[in-house]
Amino acid sequence: MYIFSDDPKEIDWLQTRIRAGSVNINEVIEQVGLASLPLSGVGASGTGAYHGKFSFDVFTHKQAVMGQPTWPFFEYLMYYRYPPYSDHKMRVLRTLFPPVFIPRTGRPDATVLQRVLGNKLLWLVVAAIVAYAKRNDLLITIAQVMSVFIK
Repeated sequence: MYIFSDDPKEIDWLQTRIRAGSVNINEVIEQVGLASLPLSGVGASGTGAYHGKFSFDVFTHKQAVMGQPTWPFFEYLMYYRYPPYSDHKMRVLRTLFPPVFIPRTGRPDATVLQRVLGNKLLWLVVAAIVAYAKRNDLLITIAQVMSVFIK
């Protein structure tokens, strides 16, 4: 939408009441030259915001992909996260992952790193897992893990 006016109230009225993909006030060409601004339309007038990086974002689909190894030992460790959740499983999960308390200010009492480092039982479990894996030649390199996901 192109608005030609020196009246701030008129500009505000038009800008807030007319649906438009972009608004140009007393200007017709500079927006095209600014790759940091999206060019866009509404309804049949456009397919979304496009121009520079915005073109890439509009015409691509972001997809989250997560992979998990299926090693028997790993699945044994992950047993606790699967239902049914018995009292025993819930006690183990609550011990390993204590609740995060957030005060009314919206800020957590501690950072994630502080909570993890402060959980001594978690570090004891991690140390036991590493010792078991090392003793049974189950330790693998990061390159071996990545080779599973990158083919």
